[in-house]
Amino acid sequence: MARPAKPLKKVLLKSTVRPEVIKRCTSLIDKEVGKKSGLTGLAIKGGYKIVKNLKGGKMIPEAVDWLLDEFVEQMEPVAADFVKNGGELSDESALTHCFVTEKSTLANALLTVTDSRAQKAKNKIMVDAYKKLRPMALREVEAALPGVASVIAATAKEVKG
Repeated sequence: MARPAKPLKKVLLKSTVRPEVIKRCTSLIDKEVGKKSGLTGLAIKGGYKIVKNLKGGKMIPEAVDWLLDEFVEQMEPVAADFVKNGGELSDESALTHCFVTEKSTLANALLTVTDSRAQKAKNKIMVDAYKKLRPMALREVEAALPGVASVIAATAKEVKG
């Protein structure tokens, strides 16, 4: 029996593109947080500012690097089905449509990673910030999925090119 394809791993985890993927993901997080408004936005921005300033401002890129392999693994089933059904990871519009259609599945899969890591974390500041933001996380992760699709498509175009 053939093993299922792992299209995201082949694109996002290549050592030659990983640093760029981390930069793009960090920029996406900055952009998503910057779009928040109201009381929820205030809470998200406040928590993010605390976390972003940890480790001399290197916490977010380090966290992305630290979580990337597990995030890719969690998104892989949806991406593999997308590719199996004729989709191209470099097609941002089609990939975005897929991710929006599967937003609940993808967001919950990604949150299993961060929930697991938060349970094991030793940094009290990060754990407290995560606990405060977690109740609104599903909606926020779902809203960010078009940006995730954009990061994947841009990287796939480079790898393909």
